[in-house]
Amino acid sequence: MNPLHLILYSVAGLLIAGIVVACGTQKQNRYSSIIPTDVTTFKSIVQQSRIQLVDARTPQEYAEGHIEGAINIDVLAEDFTQSALKILKKGESIAIYCRSGKRSSKAAELLVAAGFQGKIYNLTGGYLAYTRAGSAR
Repeated sequence: MNPLHLILYSVAGLLIAGIVVACGTQKQNRYSSIIPTDVTTFKSIVQQSRIQLVDARTPQEYAEGHIEGAINIDVLAEDFTQSALKILKKGESIAIYCRSGKRSSKAAELLVAAGFQGKIYNLTGGYLAYTRAGSAR
């Protein structure tokens, strides 16, 4: 193989590797403020005075039972981000949950994308795990 081709292939390989690493790092950093949280830790976090507690389930699910003090902002609603921007403070931390943890993960990503800068604690296992642990109020 020609030495020039060898150099070009090496440079191309390094460029591709750099792009892959940069893309992976960008996504990781973008959502680094989202913290998966177990029930015990979540329970202690929601007792903090400056935490914003959000129930991302539907109003019907919320009415059937929720964590005391939770604000209901339905992630499935078209106006989820607009509602969150009106109700929540962008610079303060948020504790968020849904039924099982899937919708609240999506909600947390939407909050980060909307510019929320505090930590976002997502309850692993959601309200189901919370109630199984005997923590529901």
